[in-house]
Parts: sequence; structure tokens; C-alpha cells
Amino acid sequence: MSDPAPLQRWLAHLEAFDAADARPLADRDEMLAIARELGLDDAALAKAEADAEAARARGQAFLDHGRPADAVAALQRALALAPWRFDVLAALAEARTAAFERTGDATHRAAAEATARDLIEVDPGYGPAYALLNRLDRPMAVPVSPSRGSAGGSQAHGGRLFLALVVIVLLLAGGILALVLTRGAGPAPAPSAQPTAAPPVDTPPTAAPTPPPSSAPSAAPPAVTASTAPSAAPAAPRTLPAGEHPLPVKVVEAPALAGLAFSDFGSEIHRADYGVRATLHLRVHNGSQDLVAGLEGQITFYDPQGQVTGRGKLALVNSALPQLRPGDQAFGTAHAHKLPWDTARAEVTFAQVKRGAGAGPWPATTPACLQFVGAAPAEPGIDVRVRSQGEDGLFWRLTGEVTNTAAHAFTQVVFEARFLDDAGQPVVETMITDKETLAASWLPPFEPGEVRLFHVGRIMGREERARVKQVCLAVLQLR
Repeated sequence: MSDPAPLQRWLAHLEAFDAADARPLADRDEMLAIARELGLDDAALAKAEADAEAARARGQAFLDHGRPADAVAALQRALALAPWRFDVLAALAEARTAAFERTGDATHRAAAEATARDLIEVDPGYGPAYALLNRLDRPMAVPVSPSRGSAGGSQAHGGRLFLALVVIVLLLAGGILALVLTRGAGPAPAPSAQPTAAPPVDTPPTAAPTPPPSSAPSAAPPAVTASTAPSAAPAAPRTLPAGEHPLPVKVVEAPALAGLAFSDFGSEIHRADYGVRATLHLRVHNGSQDLVAGLEGQITFYDPQGQVTGRGKLALVNSALPQLRPGDQAFGTAHAHKLPWDTARAEVTFAQVKRGAGAGPWPATTPACLQFVGAAPAEPGIDVRVRSQGEDGLFWRLTGEVTNTAAHAFTQVVFEARFLDDAGQPVVETMITDKETLAASWLPPFEPGEVRLFHVGRIMGREERARVKQVCLAVLQLR
């Protein structure tokens, strides 16, 4: 039987996202990466997504059968399990709107409007969201009930209704009689020598013929719907296939990048009806003799015709990431959402490149304190060393390097930092963990002899920082 603790931690993280994150939708790759760091394997993740789809299907069935309140509950569960799914958010907006139309409850209306506006924030061109807002703005019909008093009150109400009907019939009869008499008088003489006679008196001179008046009371004018509102130009036809596909990535050459080698490791684009997203994975190796202290750039996405379809940002080295000494490498990942369907490739232009003198000698590294969750292996196969640690403003930072000393590659290497006092007890008890992933499914295998950098940090108060005597790295996954 699998350990339920990782799944419980994952669900707790999803609940925390729902309560604290202001984004309408989560980043799927980011959330799944966190799930894997928490210990969920591919089978557990597949089950979680299957549960989300089952909840979505239940919600849609409730909605189709006229039970919007039940639909809202099921779709909220689906969105909690998969907070990146646009189609679930759209179904939830529809269910909340239907619940308001069923009950007239202001709470349902507020929730429906907020969800519809979330859809517009994610995709400003999503027409059904505007239609939902129009439905919410329509006046609600209020049923008129007879008095709860005596039977005489009901009879009086019926008598008033009868008199109102008699008056309506008499007015209609008078109007019809006047129309007949007017038509019997014949057309008025022509005022000029025009070849055509003037229109009848009861018809406006320039108006088109109108249907006869109805006996039913006129309804409120219909609300403007998305079909009559100004709309954007029709979307271009889709020429690229749906699903996940490799995304070609090119780094634009520049003199400031001399000696730096870039390589892609699995960038991809995912096209689906609920949205198009791209994930860039880029590795840089410092083959120069300089210290690289900053490496940040802009991503530009293009369609097959070379038209720009979107932009993003990518940071490989900055103040929150380790600096690259000669021979070091770094990995970077960036996500982009709401891209047009025909986005086909990406280019990265590094405009912010900070380099310094790379001549040593560098400060000597020191062995890191390691702790293993569970039994420690006889031969861990990794050598972890600290390059620098200490206070940096409000942060306590720890930077170092890990060398694969085993004869095989690692596919999962995850550890977390533990800040301890002089008694070996945690200085800060918090659910926020300081984790670092050096090898995972979205990273290249950690090959024998390879060196990878790590960097962890935590915000602490002055008193807490003063109590830190040792930082240990707890190895959570090593395989």
C-alpha cells in the first residue's frame, strides 16, 4: 500500500493555493513539479487528475439535468484537484450563473460574476464569459403571490384581474375600430405631382410595415448578448496539431554571450481547447574564464509565418540564483500561457548579462551537513559541499555544489534545508520548506562526474537569524 502522506501534503498545497493565490488558474507544470517534490509518483498524479475529471463530469451532468447547486459543488472539487483547467473554470462559471437564475441569490450572482471575470482575465477573447455577464445583468422576474389573508382577499385579487382584462379588451376593440374607419376613408390627396400616393395616415411615411399590436404586455428589452456586442476579428484557422509537441528554441547570439554554451532539454508546447501553453527548458554552460553574475532575457514566440504571438521572461542567473564560475552550469525553466494556437517556435534574447573577473582563487568549499530521510545508504553517491552561507539582509542563504560520485546517473535528487540552533533543533517551525531539486523528470539525468549547483534561502527575523548555528540538507529523494 502506497504512503498516503505525499497525497495529503499535495491536497493541502492545493487548498493553500486556492486560498492564497490571486491567479485565476494555476500553472500546471509548476503544480505537478511541486507534487513530485512532495513525493507523488506518476501513478498518484494520474489518479489525482482522473479524480478531477470525474468530478468535472459529475458537475456537468448535474448542470445538464437542472441541478446547478450540485453542479457548483462538484465543479469546485474538480477545480481544487486541477486548478489549471480552463474548461473546469468555464463550467463552474456557467453553473454559478444558473444557480443565480434559479434562486436570485445575490451570493450566487457575486460568485458567478467573479468566475466569469476570471475567465476573461485568462482569455480576453473567450466570448461565453461575456455572455454570462449579460445573463447576470438581466432583470429577474419576481412572481406575484395572492394575499395570505382571507378568501375574500383572493376573490378581490381575482376581481381586479378580471376588470383589467375587460379594460384591455375594450381598448383593443376601440383601436381596431379606429383602424377600420381610417382605412375606409381612403388615402389622402397627394401634395405634389409625385407619381406615388402618400402612405396611409396610420403608417409613418418612412417606416417599414409593422406587425399588429399584441395583447400580451411588452417584456423588458433583451440584454445585449455576446453575438451583438462588438467582437474581435475571427480567429485564424488552426494549422498546427493539438497535444504536446517539441518547441524549437533558439538563443540569439550576442558578443556579451561569448564563451557561454546554451542547449535545450525538452522545451514543449501544449495545445488544447482550453488554452495553449509553452514550457521552455534551457541549460547554460560557462565555458569562459569570467564569473557570470547575471543572465536574464526575454522570450519571443512566433508562428510559422514569423509573426510574434507572445512574449515571456527567463532568468538563468540572478541575485536569487548561484553565480556561475568558469566550468559551472545552470538550468532554467519558463512558462507562458494564453498563447495563440499557431505558436510554433521561440527565441531568447539575453539583454541583461553581468560578468566579472573569473580568476581565482575561489574560497575553499566545506563539506555540507547531510541528513537522510529513512536509512542512510552505505554509499550515497553524491558529494555535497558548501560554497557560501550566512545572513543576507532578511535572508539566510546557503549556496553550494553537488557532484555525482556514483557510477550511474540519478533521475531524482531532492533535498531541503533545515536551519538548526546549537541544540540541533529547528530554529523556525513552518510549513514552508526550503527545497532544491537537482534531478527530476523535467531535468536531464544527473550524470556520473557531473556537478550541479544549489541555492536555498529563508526569510527570518533578526532573533531567528542569530540562533542559526548550522544548516543541514535533508535528502528526501535519491535515486
